[in-house]
Amino acid sequence: MKSFARYLSYRLEQSILRTVVFTVLSVLLAQNVISDAIRGEPEYATSGLSILAVIISIFSAVIPMMESARFKKRRNLDAIFSFPISRGQLALVNYLSGWIQVFVIYSVTFTAAYPLWASKSDLFALSHLLPYYLFSIGIGLVMYSFFLFLFGEANSVTDGVIFCILGIYLLYLLSSSVCLLLSINMNQFDFDLFWMNAFAPIDKLTTLFQDRIHLIYQDPYYGIRFAVKSFYMFAVWAVIGVACTVGYFLSFVRQKAEKAGDISDSWFGYRTMVPIYAYSAFLWVSGIEFVGIIIWILMFAGYFIYRRSFRLKVSDIVVIACSLIPMLYSMTFH
Repeated sequence: MKSFARYLSYRLEQSILRTVVFTVLSVLLAQNVISDAIRGEPEYATSGLSILAVIISIFSAVIPMMESARFKKRRNLDAIFSFPISRGQLALVNYLSGWIQVFVIYSVTFTAAYPLWASKSDLFALSHLLPYYLFSIGIGLVMYSFFLFLFGEANSVTDGVIFCILGIYLLYLLSSSVCLLLSINMNQFDFDLFWMNAFAPIDKLTTLFQDRIHLIYQDPYYGIRFAVKSFYMFAVWAVIGVACTVGYFLSFVRQKAEKAGDISDSWFGYRTMVPIYAYSAFLWVSGIEFVGIIIWILMFAGYFIYRRSFRLKVSDIVVIACSLIPMLYSMTFH
């Protein structure tokens, strides 16, 4: 336990400069945006709360990549895995050290912004700010776990960054494509597919609380309608966050030093992301046209990046050939 505490302290000390720099930049940005938002005539003043959502979204995605990058180099892993702590404890240190950085950056920025809102207490319902902060912290943890898991599935920093970028819209593309194939109109269920975007929960939460906080534009019924229609999706994303956390720890414990820098062959990476993106794109393109050619080129490029070679495996060729199926479907039914 002492080794765990010492290593966690060491990681926090190593990252303190980064945390301070990001905190200062975030505070300055938030102060500028919020000051502009609340300035002017009351009927045009807004809280600028969305900048807080942007800040926690950015760092919930970037910090886990920066904190975990050292595990993508074989030379580093040989030294790190020799530490007198278990793999599980090592994974926990990495998880906690990154999240503490996000928590500090966001909390300081939020706290520094409060006096600006308080100076316009006649325009804003300040009592809603604390609940927003607490809920946004929870959603931030979900996003953090999501991106930490995706980055952890890669064997190199470059692949990890690509996995995280592609992962933002992966669930949205998959769900929208399934709805198209099954001819399901989610509007009839009063459901917004944007919920499947990785940043959707914080966006929806901010929209809800802005309506509560803005006294001039407040709709007393909006919050109720929103909760009745969409509250369960917060629970869905909470489950996704838990699953990603468990997946991260399981993957980390099984990680092998000799795989660092190697081809990233996880099922949560190129193997599924490239065909999902390509097939989804073909479903929304009618016929063989210029856009379709671009999709094929990008699909081949995706596999070249995956294999780090222009020589593809038979399985890759089969998956690329199968893209004819969604293309023909699009030609038939569009």
